[in-house]
Amino acid sequence: MVIGDLNNEFSTFFINCSTWFRELTRESLNELGITSGQYKLLHIIKKSQPCRMSELSDNIHVSCGSATVMVNKLVEMGLTERMDSPKDRRVIYIKLTKAGESLIDEHKRIFNEILKRRLTKLTEEEQKILLDNVRELNHLLEKFL
Repeated sequence: MVIGDLNNEFSTFFINCSTWFRELTRESLNELGITSGQYKLLHIIKKSQPCRMSELSDNIHVSCGSATVMVNKLVEMGLTERMDSPKDRRVIYIKLTKAGESLIDEHKRIFNEILKRRLTKLTEEEQKILLDNVRELNHLLEKFL
């Protein structure tokens, strides 16, 4: 019966973690004035820049037209820029601007600040317990990877 209990606890744990992470992300992105979809797009672009519009649309599972609309907004915000391919006029590359790079860095700073504020609501003893348990959980989960 341990497996059944473990399954239930894991499900609850991951739902709670996911919800908490989403709340932290939403709060930090609100401070920056961008949506989670826009932030995800910036991250994808950062990983593979310069990237082709078709690669981007495949990566986020939307049509090229939908990806274009999303990228247009980021271009308007000054966070990304388009580059024409020197080899093929039909190919458009997207890359982050300095402002886009800065926004990602700023998000990390704000996210960590919010996380720190939330964690300080715990007593020092609770923080130590949480740290020990998270380390142990990470150690155990590594066995599944």
